[in-house]
Amino acid sequence: MKTTVHLLLLWLVLVFVGACATGQPTTMPTRGTQEALDQLESDLADARSRDVNVLSPSQFRAAEASFVKAKQALEKGSKLSTVNRHIAEGNDRLKQAEERAMVSRTILRETNTARDKALKVNADELGQP
Repeated sequence: MKTTVHLLLLWLVLVFVGACATGQPTTMPTRGTQEALDQLESDLADARSRDVNVLSPSQFRAAEASFVKAKQALEKGSKLSTVNRHIAEGNDRLKQAEERAMVSRTILRETNTARDKALKVNADELGQP
């Protein structure tokens, strides 16, 4: 009888300790996740201002799509690991887009210079009534 009581008490203690030690999964956005999402949004805007979206459109669109998925997942209350995965994918795609844009700028240097000069004199409006 004594052994049964001791085993029961030991079992209760183990259950209690196990329940207290188990972390509850959180779906609340942590400051780091929100900051990472804000940073990705800022990086996308900066890349757009440097015409990365023009020079590497497919990778840039993929980066934007990952940003949108991350934002929607965060708003929906998805697991933070899912949100962070989308953010990481967006950062990776944006990095690839920037690398490709740098190569495109090198290859198309003369073409880009001519384009910039034409835009400065509003050549895109020539022939319009």
